[in-house]
Amino acid sequence: MRGRLDRLVLENAAYLDQLHAFVRDTTRDAYSEARPPFARGGIGKHVRHVLEFYDILLCAHDRIVDYDIRSREAALETDPRKAAERTIELKQKLHDLHGDEDGSLTVVSTDEHGTLRVASTLERELVFLASHTVHHMAIIRMIGELLGRAVPDSFGVAPSTLRHEARAG
Repeated sequence: MRGRLDRLVLENAAYLDQLHAFVRDTTRDAYSEARPPFARGGIGKHVRHVLEFYDILLCAHDRIVDYDIRSREAALETDPRKAAERTIELKQKLHDLHGDEDGSLTVVSTDEHGTLRVASTLERELVFLASHTVHHMAIIRMIGELLGRAVPDSFGVAPSTLRHEARAG
């Protein structure tokens, strides 16, 4: 298990590094601006959302993960320095992960029909977080470009897409 867990930790840490670099170099105004077509969620809201998902997994109590229970910390939406600091904290927590004998978790999801509990593992949730993070980074990229920000070519692009583009060359 340790080999897979290490790979997943490194993948997620790399996304947090990319996010950290982007946020660190974003002005407070650009970070918190929300304009059409992204009026409901500018860069800051997407960054906060991503960071809170990591926080929920990395601070799960009794191996219960409920991504719906987020703090929605306003400072993470409005202050790029605060968000940059949090990315560093979460990256350290990722590197401090230790797999137990089976890595089992329970993911809780609630909808209009009630609460559902689904068996999962730490590895599976790290796979989910990597995909979830890339998805939101793609949105962050679009917003950044809309605001005139230069964004690295690989930011918000799935590894499979990068591999495909390299082969198609």
